[in-house]
Amino acid sequence: MLFAVPLLLAVGCGAPAATHMATDSQGAPAKAIAARAVHSAGDAASTTGSASDDAPAPTGTIVMVKLYVGTLDAAEQFYGNVFGARFAVAQGDNVHIVVFPSGGPGLVLIKKGPHDKKKYGAFIIQVPDKDVAEARAVANGARIQAEFEAPDGSRSVDVLDPWGNQVEILQRG
Repeated sequence: MLFAVPLLLAVGCGAPAATHMATDSQGAPAKAIAARAVHSAGDAASTTGSASDDAPAPTGTIVMVKLYVGTLDAAEQFYGNVFGARFAVAQGDNVHIVVFPSGGPGLVLIKKGPHDKKKYGAFIIQVPDKDVAEARAVANGARIQAEFEAPDGSRSVDVLDPWGNQVEILQRG
């Protein structure tokens, strides 16, 4: 049985390959706003919801991110070469799970079937050196979409892996 939680991060999906910088009404970059939301999510967890009772909202933990890929071996090689991910377990012939050396959610790599052509995943990964990770991603077949800088000095780049999944590579300021 496969235990996975899909992660859909639509911020910046489909952005053109450029150094585009969207801003909010105060001039803050849109990516910085999204990054602040992601990084501060644990600081102010909501206990309200749309339910009619006063019970607190349930909490959860992301344990896996699903990505649709062309071949499992090539995907393991890409994520291993770029981010140090390593094979953990096979879940049948079409699903492999890889994990990162620093922990966090693993990746569920799913070999695309004939009905999966339009399925893609997305995630944000924090690295110590964005430029090194970006160069490794491009050298392993990724395509750059857009780069962003936040007022706090954080920098990120959105890349598409060889199968069209969006990976935001983030270096905190």
